[in-house]
Amino acid sequence: MEPKKDNISTIILNESTNAKRFDPDSIIHKQQFKSVISTINNFVENDLESEYAHNTITLLGTRGSGKTSFLLSIKESLKKNKEIKVLKIIDPTLIEEKGHVFLNLISSVCDLVKKHLSSCRCNPDLFDKEVENQWKKSVTKLASGLPSIDHLSRDLEFAWQDPEYVMENELRAVGAAQNLSDNFKLFLDRSLEILDKKAFLVLFDDIDVDSSKGYAVLETIRKYFTTGKIITVLSGDFKLYNSLIRQSKWKNFGTDILQFEASKEYQTNSNNSRIRYYDDMVTDLTSQYLLKIMQPQYRYQLETVYSTLNSMNKLQIDVQVDRNGDSLSLEKTLQKVFSQLGINNGYQLESQKHFLLNQPLRTIVHFLQRIVISITEERLELNDNVNIVSVLLADLYEKNINIESIVNSPKFINIEILKLLVRDGQLKELYQLSPTSTDNSLNAGVFSLNILFSTAITKYRFLIFDYLVRISYLRNIIDYYPEGYSLKSGLVKESGVMNDLVLRDIMNTLQVFHFSTKNKHNNIGSLISLPGLKKISKKSGLDNRLDTILDNKDVSSAQRIIGYMPCLAGEYLYSNQGELFYSFYTLLSAIGELLKRYDLSVDKDANLELAFSELSQIRYYSMQEQAPSDSTVDEDENDGETVLSERKDEDISVLSEVVNEWMEEFNENRLSVHQLGKSFTRFYVGLSNLMKSHNEKKLGKLFHLCVINFMNSILIEDVRENLSIGASQVLDLNHSNMVSSEKIFVDNLNKVIVSAEKGETDGSVKLRFSKWIMKCPILISYIDGSKTELMGSLREFCEMDFLSLTKFNVYQLLEEVLLQTKKEGGSSKGGKLAKWKTDPSYIKKSKYDELIKFLENDEFNMDLFRDRGSSENKPNNNTIRENLPFLQKSEHIRNFRNHLKEIKYFEER
Repeated sequence: MEPKKDNISTIILNESTNAKRFDPDSIIHKQQFKSVISTINNFVENDLESEYAHNTITLLGTRGSGKTSFLLSIKESLKKNKEIKVLKIIDPTLIEEKGHVFLNLISSVCDLVKKHLSSCRCNPDLFDKEVENQWKKSVTKLASGLPSIDHLSRDLEFAWQDPEYVMENELRAVGAAQNLSDNFKLFLDRSLEILDKKAFLVLFDDIDVDSSKGYAVLETIRKYFTTGKIITVLSGDFKLYNSLIRQSKWKNFGTDILQFEASKEYQTNSNNSRIRYYDDMVTDLTSQYLLKIMQPQYRYQLETVYSTLNSMNKLQIDVQVDRNGDSLSLEKTLQKVFSQLGINNGYQLESQKHFLLNQPLRTIVHFLQRIVISITEERLELNDNVNIVSVLLADLYEKNINIESIVNSPKFINIEILKLLVRDGQLKELYQLSPTSTDNSLNAGVFSLNILFSTAITKYRFLIFDYLVRISYLRNIIDYYPEGYSLKSGLVKESGVMNDLVLRDIMNTLQVFHFSTKNKHNNIGSLISLPGLKKISKKSGLDNRLDTILDNKDVSSAQRIIGYMPCLAGEYLYSNQGELFYSFYTLLSAIGELLKRYDLSVDKDANLELAFSELSQIRYYSMQEQAPSDSTVDEDENDGETVLSERKDEDISVLSEVVNEWMEEFNENRLSVHQLGKSFTRFYVGLSNLMKSHNEKKLGKLFHLCVINFMNSILIEDVRENLSIGASQVLDLNHSNMVSSEKIFVDNLNKVIVSAEKGETDGSVKLRFSKWIMKCPILISYIDGSKTELMGSLREFCEMDFLSLTKFNVYQLLEEVLLQTKKEGGSSKGGKLAKWKTDPSYIKKSKYDELIKFLENDEFNMDLFRDRGSSENKPNNNTIRENLPFLQKSEHIRNFRNHLKEIKYFEER
């Protein structure tokens, strides 16, 4: 149901910097405004002659909630009221130190009366000298009692005068003080009679800010505003009022007794904490004081904008940049703002709006002023260079966020995000930067950082992968650590994740540290174990090792770089042994480092050849435990040197060019941290399931599935974030994990393509991030290009022919690399060898037939025992040794092979 015209309020951004009055139709808190005006009129009609009346209306709200504008609107609305005289708004914080609010009020009334009398002297019909004299007498009586008010003592006036004269005047002053309340009422009556009004309306603003002056206002109301002819409106925060009154009540007891009864000696001797008694008494006194001065039935809370928009009154708030510009509803304005910041997911959008709309009105207005440039019926234009931190500056400082660092150097934003989340113990819950905690300052921090991140990646695209390395990966592995584990002294400290280091090094350190922790039997990690390198182990054969394949003279330098980029090694602390790994996360961090160097370079066309060379070196990272007895890297492997050939060819230059072109394609696009967090977490789970369930024995197919899993995760979350709910239901993407083939990804990709062709979605426009990832030349290099359906779907979705990238493809090369056999201690799965595989008794001929049955049941590749000549025995023998540790000597293998020949094992098969 559309709101009525009289139920629409408008925020004009260019006119909303300071407090201002609004007409009743424009004010946001319409219901409260109508109630306050009604209450004031009711006081005038029914309570004018009431004695001991405290006709005080309390307007409650946080700082910046619009209380001053509300008071100005009340004053404007009642300005022409024939029965009420509205006095100037009194802000006690603006009164001089030695001034008093009571004097300030009396002075305001006197000014009004004198001005009125002065104007009446020119008209004999209106001027009454007797009335004026009576009023002056009431002022004189009132003035004689004023010195008795706190801080207005007359002691110094009589210091050098005659004692009898002082006595006479002091007694007169005491009498006047006792009658001060009555004299004040008389003064009000005479003043109202002259002004031809029935009551004064006094508006107090911000009396809760200054405790000394604020309490003086409340005491003035309690002691002297006891007539129905003065109506008071107080504004402030109820929590501050409560603190202000408690502070005063504690003073009533005196410091001596409180210090004594709160002392440890007294409490120990009396076996009782008397201070609790005083605390309870203060609480009771405060409650009763508030009930008397600020009666509950006259308290009006200025709701947050969120509550106002969701109330039963169906209020609509519109936003305009200037008075003559187009307007748009506040909710649609925020939707468009967050959409341009990359936040389109319904749940995430609601959390951002909920936080912002529950902030003070002043904060909302300043946020929109800084970020919105123009509003038209067609589009909303944002300020790309907005410094949003200034709006929530106090909250950011409260959370110790290094604002200067992220404003001056946006490349550090993920480090500041991580510091905040680790410091507050919220890495797991708030890594997507959704302001959903109960800590408003923390919410303000993640809200601001989310917007800053979305803005920063328009220029610094590497932050996408930087977030994966520093925050997302860390968040996903902390579940494997016991409760109470300190990130500050463990993963974070060891990895250097809070320092500006090479992303590939940070990621590799994190992975190796995580792999080598004592709880790794629960760790389905990201590291793929490989047999050691042939070049370093200095053994003959080993034709299925990574370096054997990649260092072949027929492999181009570009292929060699891409093939080594995901490779790393772990070095055990207490020996020279280690393990060789291949990791998709290492590859992603290397891509991120390439982007980082490109984004931060002054010359955007800088040569990437040096970066490619550095990021394809196999580096060693410390592991936290002693090496198991079957470690995959021999003692002399850890020389820490690159295994790359120094020669280069023209393919590296071509690779640099296509990577440069790819980097530029995602220029000036925004993404939300929420989408990245969801995408990377989905991939982490998918990769873990792949590592746990796959049956691959060759690196090429397994890494191909890693790439496809990543692309599928990006696609699913991109659709969920950026296409409408209806479109997501139409697409009905398959969210299952991929273990053995790319079919799920191909089906999902085709659903998006078909939906776009039918005009059901505009995915081709909105899914820019998915397209960019899928067009990455480095990622494409690991995909099996012979999969025609897969490549056809990618070609159609990305609108790109991938033929030019085939020269960099390493899939077939990696298919020749065998994975490390899973064995106890050295396997990434922590699998154990069957007992018979380590039983030395099977080297005897009497047990050969039993051994054959075990091998067949285990689906062992018996072709490894075929006699193919001495030149090919050694590589087969090495694989046999890795799987059957008891067959360590070549003569043992030769004897078993001879037995197979004798029984004509292969001939019968």
